[in-house]
Amino acid sequence: MSIYIMDKTNVETGISYAKMDENAKIILIQDGLYAPTDIFEGLKVFAFTDEVVERGLEDILPKSIERITYDEGIDIMTDEKIISFC
Repeated sequence: MSIYIMDKTNVETGISYAKMDENAKIILIQDGLYAPTDIFEGLKVFAFTDEVVERGLEDILPKSIERITYDEGIDIMTDEKIISFC
């Protein structure tokens, strides 16, 4: 399994790679939260709760994007291959 970390700049490229990985998990960081949410269909996507709140997106992001703490993000990334699109 691979963890794909993406910000807004490279999210479309990152998604194209993640869709080729049937076990991909995506962590959106920073302004990656502003990416069009329809491109994540069928993918497991996470966002850090603090970053969601900082940007006022609590009621805008779909529930399918799971909110996590920074500690939970570290747990998700432990022992996995990290691919960064930042």
